[in-house]
Amino acid sequence: MAKSSKKNGSKQSTSAKGGPKPQYAAAIDLGGTKVLAAIVDENHAILATAKIKTDVGGGAESVIAQMAAGVLKAAQKAKINAA
Repeated sequence: MAKSSKKNGSKQSTSAKGGPKPQYAAAIDLGGTKVLAAIVDENHAILATAKIKTDVGGGAESVIAQMAAGVLKAAQKAKINAA
């Protein structure tokens, strides 16, 4: 179970093993033909990518769902729990 600790007035998450919890970010390139999603680590290294065809016929909500699906797919490929 991850824990939080206060250091210099800010919260810092720790992993179940006691070390600092890794930080990740998602990047999305939304284009007219594809959604390209990537997961990067705190050193800006790309851990995984996913590509999904953009279906603009469903409107904005559909495209947003495709973006989210791309990020989840990339997170799964990077073996990161995105929940």
